[in-house]
Amino acid sequence: MIRKIHLDFHTRPEVTGIGAGFDPEAFADLLAQAHVNALATPGKCNFGNTYFDATVGHPHPHLVRPDLFPATVQACARRGIRVQAYFNFGMDEYATSIHPDWSQRYRDGTCPQWGMPLVEFASPYIDEVVIPGVIEMIGRCPGLAGFWFDICLYINGAFYSSWFEALAQARLGAAADDEANRWQLGRTLIRECCQRLDAVVKERLPDAENYFNSLVVPGEPGNIPLQPIQEVENPILFGGPEKMTTDVRWLRAQGARTIGLVSRFQGPWMDPGTLRTADQMRFDVARSVALGCDVSMGDHRHPDGSLDPEVYRRIGRVYSELVQCEPWLDGAKPCREAVLLTEIERGSPHIFPMLPALTTQAARLLEESGIQFDIASVEDPLPEMPLVIWPGQKPGSPALLAALRRHLERGGSLLAMDAALCGLEDAMGAREEGAPEDAGRQDADAKTTGCGHVQGSFAGFFRLTPESGFGADWHGFAHLLTHPTRRLCAQAGVTVLAERLSLASVTPPCVGRETLGPAMVRKGRVIYSAASLFAEAMHAGSPFPAEIVAELCAALLGRPLVRHSAGTTVVAHLHRAAPGYALHLVHWAMDRWGKQVNSALRFPQLGPIAVELAIREPVREVTLLPTGKAIAFEQIDGVCRFTVPGLHVWQMVGVTK
Repeated sequence: MIRKIHLDFHTRPEVTGIGAGFDPEAFADLLAQAHVNALATPGKCNFGNTYFDATVGHPHPHLVRPDLFPATVQACARRGIRVQAYFNFGMDEYATSIHPDWSQRYRDGTCPQWGMPLVEFASPYIDEVVIPGVIEMIGRCPGLAGFWFDICLYINGAFYSSWFEALAQARLGAAADDEANRWQLGRTLIRECCQRLDAVVKERLPDAENYFNSLVVPGEPGNIPLQPIQEVENPILFGGPEKMTTDVRWLRAQGARTIGLVSRFQGPWMDPGTLRTADQMRFDVARSVALGCDVSMGDHRHPDGSLDPEVYRRIGRVYSELVQCEPWLDGAKPCREAVLLTEIERGSPHIFPMLPALTTQAARLLEESGIQFDIASVEDPLPEMPLVIWPGQKPGSPALLAALRRHLERGGSLLAMDAALCGLEDAMGAREEGAPEDAGRQDADAKTTGCGHVQGSFAGFFRLTPESGFGADWHGFAHLLTHPTRRLCAQAGVTVLAERLSLASVTPPCVGRETLGPAMVRKGRVIYSAASLFAEAMHAGSPFPAEIVAELCAALLGRPLVRHSAGTTVVAHLHRAAPGYALHLVHWAMDRWGKQVNSALRFPQLGPIAVELAIREPVREVTLLPTGKAIAFEQIDGVCRFTVPGLHVWQMVGVTK
């Protein structure tokens, strides 16, 4: 397992005493004692400064140790710690100050700023600075394991430098005026630059581990072959742990190996004076390994070149647990029983394609429900999973509908919401037919057909019927619909699980106090909800949809892979491992979203947790990890039952076949 440190070292040119306190042997010893086996740290930083006396580029003007970076590489290599040279590819304050025309520019001629201009990839910068600098770094740093290239991106709309203009005219011709074409050309250009860099490095270091930050994000699967290990950042600046889980689940569905990049800071990277508590740090690492990731911990090196011993004592305590658990972590593959389908958001205002906020919300509800799932784009081939979950904010494409039909024909199940069954109504026994016209509108949207549009927002509640098996205490839950919903007319053979009743007749086609329902129906292996439970939870902040989603998924799966008694207080992840199965139980003590401190300072101890795992292979032993203490279990009819005596932050359980 990779236990990495991402050690930033961005120091302005006016900072003095760079490397004055650096002892390469002590530096590497501290990392080794913390069980670190990989390191990424700048050979060239955001400011364009190199940390050795390079002849290419701009050595830091106050570099006390002219061999600071080479000595770091060599000392670490002697201890089996592989070092990647951090090399900022898309940001170089020194180069863009000398060559202002090497900056990305908007149409009005101004430069986008992330504290400094971003580099124009169509300029001579790559040939005059990057490639020669990389070649020199390889020659001067024996033992180098590869490169970590940062900021491989364009800011949206910054496609109008003189260099990009010339490229656009040459490649796009008459289509160069279209900004969408320029956006795509920018992504293509970055990929080509990264391919060139990868080839330059691997010509000299055939086994190099290269990484191009931002090159692969959800929505850019074509770039994955360029870097088989993807790093997903967790700090609150980059979306926090919710975004981390969606990105990782999308990437692993693409077959990519992932590293969860967390941080030792209370806030984002610009918060170097703080240190996360021992519980927070353990939670961050647990989140990564439970998702099936390797781990990287972000830190910032002091200008004198040294490390803070307390930081690495704390990291070492967490990393030592990973060492003890390695037989259950190395090569482990997450178990999956469901796939969540998602749209991809493309273009403005985003720098690159990304998964929408609804998918982030859906992933959190499913994770809290204990469902073992991955995420796939509606544009991707549909994975073969027992259960497909399709929120359906927009009707599916003909290709997706055909794939869903094949999935159902194979015996798969479908949890559909909102517009998901538009064009697939026959899966519920429904059919397109006329409906009362909207008295207040004359347009086409005024009709409500088999899965038609219901206009407007209104106050309402769910009345859950006995057939659903849901708790009776939910029948009076009041909530506000903040988005249009859709309905499906019940036909023969369809069970009504819940009805949505209007409290006021304010929006056609609601007439008087007639039902808008049914709101939730089932036929065989298909359950349809008129409203997106994920969207309602996102807008209203209510926990109730998580309970409903859990029940619906369980009904369709028959026997979910994991059940436990801790509710949404604990999230559970089941993996196939070499000895059998590894179960991760993580204390879900998350604070309110959007705060810099994104988990509790200290986690309360939880009491015994009863667990059921749907494992058909004979089980020989169940042990608590990393201690290896055996616990009692029983296995009846393909279900392994045991009780975990308690949980602090993270508990691994090994199930030996």
